[in-house]
Amino acid sequence: MVIVECKATLDYNPIFEAQALTYLRLSRLKLALVINFGERLVKDGLHRVANACFQRRRWRPPPTGTSD
Repeated sequence: MVIVECKATLDYNPIFEAQALTYLRLSRLKLALVINFGERLVKDGLHRVANACFQRRRWRPPPTGTSD
């Protein structure tokens, strides 16, 4: 699943990225796209936002004993 944040402004603002990151944290997802349709070309308005804080890790029990 991916969150898509659509904007239509002339200038890109870093707050858009912060908003997307907040949505990612709340939904526990990894990836969002901020698409600004205010740019001349849509490809210039694409911004990928990844949630580095959320990583799926398998739980492993702590090691027992010593290897000496």
